[in-house]
Amino acid sequence: MNLAYYSEFKSRYNTPYRVEIYTKKNTGSAKEIRLSGTPFTVEWESDRLYKPLKMSNAVCSIITRELLLDLYTGENQGVEVVLKNRETNTLEWFGFVTPNMYSSDYISLDTLDIEAIDSIACLDNIKYSYMGEKADFRSFSEIICNVLAKADPQKCVQKLYVQNCNKLTSSATACILKSLYIHERNFFDEMNEPMTCKDVLTSLVEYLGMTLIQWKDAYYIIDYEYIDNGYTDCTLFNIRNLTSSNTILPISSKNIMDIGVSSSNGSISLDSVYNKVTVVANTNAIGDLCPDLIDDDDLENQNSDPDKYYTQTIDDTVFLSAYFKSKENWETLQSVEEMDDSNIGNIYYGSFFQKTDSYSINDSEPSSLDWGTYLTFCSKTMGEPWLTSGDKLYTPYLTLKKKNASLLNSGYLIIDFSYKFSQSYIADDGFNSPSGKSVYVSNSSNKYSAGYEDTKFYCRLKIGDYYYNGEEWRLYSEYTNNLDYYKVNLGIESVYGEKKYYIHKSDGSKEYITKLEYEKIYAKDRFLIVRKNNENDKVYDTWYSPTNQVSYKENLSNSSDGVLIKLPSFCLYGEIELDLCPPTILGGRPCHLTDGNGSDYCYYCHIKDFSIKYTDRKYIYDVFGNKLDDTEDIVYSNVISDNYVTEADDIELTVNSYAKQILSYSNVATKNNGKLDYLKSVYSRIAGNSYLPEQILIDKLYRHHKTPKLIYKNSLNYRFSPFDMIKENSLDRTMLVNALGIDYANDSIDVTLIEL
Repeated sequence: MNLAYYSEFKSRYNTPYRVEIYTKKNTGSAKEIRLSGTPFTVEWESDRLYKPLKMSNAVCSIITRELLLDLYTGENQGVEVVLKNRETNTLEWFGFVTPNMYSSDYISLDTLDIEAIDSIACLDNIKYSYMGEKADFRSFSEIICNVLAKADPQKCVQKLYVQNCNKLTSSATACILKSLYIHERNFFDEMNEPMTCKDVLTSLVEYLGMTLIQWKDAYYIIDYEYIDNGYTDCTLFNIRNLTSSNTILPISSKNIMDIGVSSSNGSISLDSVYNKVTVVANTNAIGDLCPDLIDDDDLENQNSDPDKYYTQTIDDTVFLSAYFKSKENWETLQSVEEMDDSNIGNIYYGSFFQKTDSYSINDSEPSSLDWGTYLTFCSKTMGEPWLTSGDKLYTPYLTLKKKNASLLNSGYLIIDFSYKFSQSYIADDGFNSPSGKSVYVSNSSNKYSAGYEDTKFYCRLKIGDYYYNGEEWRLYSEYTNNLDYYKVNLGIESVYGEKKYYIHKSDGSKEYITKLEYEKIYAKDRFLIVRKNNENDKVYDTWYSPTNQVSYKENLSNSSDGVLIKLPSFCLYGEIELDLCPPTILGGRPCHLTDGNGSDYCYYCHIKDFSIKYTDRKYIYDVFGNKLDDTEDIVYSNVISDNYVTEADDIELTVNSYAKQILSYSNVATKNNGKLDYLKSVYSRIAGNSYLPEQILIDKLYRHHKTPKLIYKNSLNYRFSPFDMIKENSLDRTMLVNALGIDYANDSIDVTLIEL
C-alpha cells in the first residue's frame, strides 16, 4: 500500500501521535491533513467478559473542505489506517476503513469522520481456505497464525501472545495451540461453503475458553481466570514463521487512585446472575468418507461439446447415450481417448461414466429427458477368469482420486453400491440383453450346467499406513516388504471333480497349496466384496447389491445395508485410498450351460449408488428406533438446583471434543507418540487436574455467573492495558477490564470493569 494522507497531534499530556492512511492507489507524494479536536478514538465493545473475540473500531476525525472520495471503498482491507506513538516509536492501533462507510456533515463539509475496524473484525469478510491443496488436520497454532496473517497483509503486527493456562498434560511444555489439531473440513458446510476467518478464530478460541484481542503491536489470547490468579507466563509466536518462545505477559495490578480519574462520571451496577450454564457442542458429523460417485458438478462430457450425445434405435426403442469422465473425484480406466458411437461397441476393456435415457418410437418424442447416470465396467476377455493372466482382475477400474485425510477411532465402515450385468454398453433400464431371461442354475438342478459362482469384486482399501485384508487391518509395509510372496503364477486344476490349487514353479513343477492360501495370494492387498447369488436369480438386467453384512443386532447408528468392515481399536489416520476392480466373472459366463442354452458372455457391469460411510454402535440399544438420535449435538450443562433455574444464553461450539461415538470433523485431536489420536482431556493449571475443555469452560462460566458481580464504569486516565487488574478502594474489589474506549487526544479511557 501507499501512504496517501498523514497528520500529527499531541495528547493532553503531550504524548505525540501520528496518523497515517494508506491506499492501494499510487497518488504520488502523501498529503498532510488537519484533524479535529477529537482526532482519534478507539472503542473495544463487549457484552460479556468471556467473549472469544474482542474487536475494536476507530474514528479518525478530519477537518477538510474536500470530499476525499478515495477513502471511500467497497473493498475489504482497501484503505489502511495506522496510529503511532511517536514518543516510543510504537504502533498504537491499526485497522482498515470500513467498506461502504462514509460520513460527512451535509451542512458543513469541514468535518469528515473516517470509520475503521481492526484487523480481526476485517476477517468477517474473508472466507477460510485450505492451507494446502486439500483439507487436512492442522494444529490450532497453524490455523490461528495463518488466519491472522490474512488479517494483516501489510505485516504491521507479527506477534501473538498466548497464555499457558492449559497444557496437554501436567508435564507438557509445549503451548496448547501446538498440541491440538482440527480437520480443516470442519470449517466448511455440507455444500462445501467455507466459514469466514472470523468464525474460524471464534470457534478455536471459544473452545479453549479464552479471548483474542488486538492491542497495539500484537495479538493476545488471554484467560481472565489465569490473570486473576496472578499467572503471567505465556508463549510468544511469530505469526509469519510460527516460531515460538516462552515469555512473560506484562500484567500489572493497579489502583484507580494511582491511575487517576479523567472525568467523574462513574457508576456501579450488578451483573446478571445465572444458576444454569449450557454449552452446546455442534457436531459436524461425517457421513460418506468419499465423494459421490455420481456428481454432476464433477462429471464432464468426454466430447469437446458439453451437450454431445448419441442415439441408437433398437427394435422399437430409441436409446440416447453420452459419455463422461470425472474431473477430480474419481479415476477410471480409460482405454480410448474419447468414446463415441463409432467405437463404443469395440472397446475391449475399461470403465467410463455415461448418461442414458430412452423412449419408444411408438410414442411422440418426450418434451424433456430424464437422464440416468452410471459407471460402466467393460471387459471382453474370453474364458473363465482363472484361465486368464489375471491382469484384468488386478487392475482397478475405479480409483478414488480426491483423497482427504481422516482420523478414525474404532467403529465400522459400510460399503455399498448397486450393480447389474448386461450384454450391452447401454446402461438404461429399457435395454434387455439377448440372454436377458437366463437365470443362475446350479449343477444339482440341471445336468447340463457347469454351475455358477457368486459375484465377486476385488477391492483395495487403505487408510494411512494400514490396509484391510478382509479380516483385519494390517500395516501396508507387511505387504510391500513381502511382494515376492505374491508375485507367483497360480493355477487351478480339476482332479476327479475336485479343484486343486497350486503355484507354478520356475522348473515347471507344481507346488500344491490350500484354497485359503491360494485366495490370500490371489487377493494381494485387496479383499472381496461378494454377492451370494441364489438359484434362479436373473443374470442380466437386474440391479443387485453386495450381500448385506449389517445386522440390527449390531445396534449401529445411522445403519444401512452393505459390506461391514470393523475398524481397529487403535486410531487410523491418513488419506483414504480405494480401488474397485471389475467383478471376477466379467468377460466370462456368469452361468454356463453345457448344452449351449445358457447365458452368453458377460461383457458389461453397470454401477450406481456407491457409498462408503462411517458408523458406530449406539449408546442406547433401541431395536424399534424411537430413542435419541446419536447424531444430535452434545449438550453440557451445570445446574445447582432444578427447583429454580435461571439460564444463561447457550454457548455453541463448532469445535469440540471426541465425547461420543460418531465421526465428526469438529472433533479435536492430538498427537500420541507422533500419531494422531482424539483428545481425551487437557490439564488445567488453575484446577490442577485434567478435564475435557468443555468441562473447563462450563465450570468457568458457572463460577462467574453464580453470584452477583460488581460492574464499575468510569472515565480514567490512559495508564493501563486490557490485561491489567484494577482495584477500586471504596468497593474493596479487584476487577478486570471488560470493555474500553480510548480518546487519545484526551489521554482518557472510558472503561467497564467487572469483578471475576
